[in-house]
Amino acid sequence: MIKFYFIAILAIFIIFNPIYAQTSLTLPTEKKTLDVKLSYDEIILGAQSKLHIDFINPQTKKIQEHIDYTVTVSKNDKFVFGPIPLTHTAIGSVTIPVEFVDDGVYSVDIGIEGILFQPISKESVSFKMAVGDVESPPTKVPSWIKNIFGWYAQDKISEDELLNAIQFLINQKILIVD
Repeated sequence: MIKFYFIAILAIFIIFNPIYAQTSLTLPTEKKTLDVKLSYDEIILGAQSKLHIDFINPQTKKIQEHIDYTVTVSKNDKFVFGPIPLTHTAIGSVTIPVEFVDDGVYSVDIGIEGILFQPISKESVSFKMAVGDVESPPTKVPSWIKNIFGWYAQDKISEDELLNAIQFLINQKILIVD
């Protein structure tokens, strides 16, 4: 019976965990030089909101100091913040003020052009944010995952094999763990 509840809770989490609903999300840059974490508190339309950006060294998992970056926030290709010129953060974290006035899906685009006072070829990362009354598109779960959960429920595979499948979902960013 515990196995059934475990599977049910995990399945519900996977089905109802769209990326757009996250208030904190970490993604790698194109060449995986840095991980970038975007987080924010509740967005209130018409009020200034603060987006927090952390630049993270993927090897140490710690904040990477001295980053040269750019940021834009847009909706339907119209800027609501930025683009800002190339800017430097010594501490590896920044907070930007943005006023969201309309419901919709916004794009937060971050470019990185320097690390520890060394120029690099521009690497980018883009986040999608659902603001206000927006239906998030469903996250597609591979069909073989349904088979894995069924086999686990029927004791045809081990817990380790199930956990490997869950790890795959995490690695592919189908399942986001904060």
